[in-house]
Amino acid sequence: MNKGFTLIEMLVVVLIIGILAAIAVPQYQTAVLKSRLSTVMDNVKYIKNMLELYYLANGKYPNTLEDIDYQISGCKLDPGNKVVLGCAKEYYHYLGNNIAGVVGYKIVYVQYLDNTSNPGYISCWAKPTDNTAQKVCISMGGVKGSEDSSWTYYRLN
Repeated sequence: MNKGFTLIEMLVVVLIIGILAAIAVPQYQTAVLKSRLSTVMDNVKYIKNMLELYYLANGKYPNTLEDIDYQISGCKLDPGNKVVLGCAKEYYHYLGNNIAGVVGYKIVYVQYLDNTSNPGYISCWAKPTDNTAQKVCISMGGVKGSEDSSWTYYRLN
């Protein structure tokens, strides 16, 4: 009697593994993106708090991020553009009225400063062609707003 698997049995096993992988990989990508976004959200909140403290002390927001005392591990100011903090896998951009954190050029998390025209406004921007990024913004409670060729905007508050 021959011991072993037939070709059909092997093909069925490979097919089952392929189906499981097709289900698991997108879920894994979503989980990784959510994790990276969580880090960005914490850092944006930290930078925003530093900017608000600067405002309380000086009556205005700083022109650049050089004026605040930020301490985010692995992040440093971009020498060519003094409003950008570059970190290991994300970067942060200060525009004077908001602070934005960018996750892998797929998601932008934006939080407006308290003493601006949109105090407390928080949004999540996702690439319209990236379903995973859009799922992440929606999972955060995002309500879809406007859309252009580059980004889909979701309001978070």
